[in-house]
Amino acid sequence: MITDITFDYISLSTLAKYSIQFGILKLYIMAGPQVNYNINSTIQTLFPDEFVKLLDRFNNPVIGISIAGGADLAGLINLPLLLEYRYEFDVSDNYPLKAIDIRNYSHIILIGLRIE
Repeated sequence: MITDITFDYISLSTLAKYSIQFGILKLYIMAGPQVNYNINSTIQTLFPDEFVKLLDRFNNPVIGISIAGGADLAGLINLPLLLEYRYEFDVSDNYPLKAIDIRNYSHIILIGLRIE
């Protein structure tokens, strides 16, 4: 019985950005490819020797796409605040067996300060 499987990734993205000004509000969209490198895998199970071998079979790296939209709120609140939403998903399979389709996806909300 598997109780928990964890994968830790480092994601590298190259995003194209398009911005448009609406009065005092600056909006932007971004999109581009990403490469996800698995840097650590762990499994918690009652039979670790049988399942640990499965972790080594997962593909590395995995190719994905990142799509984002955001707003530079500096014109609204007099603070260089950025608010962004990203959706990231894999386009390549994480596991080499064609009968099993394993892909990652994530929804990310980011808040940051623009530094010039």
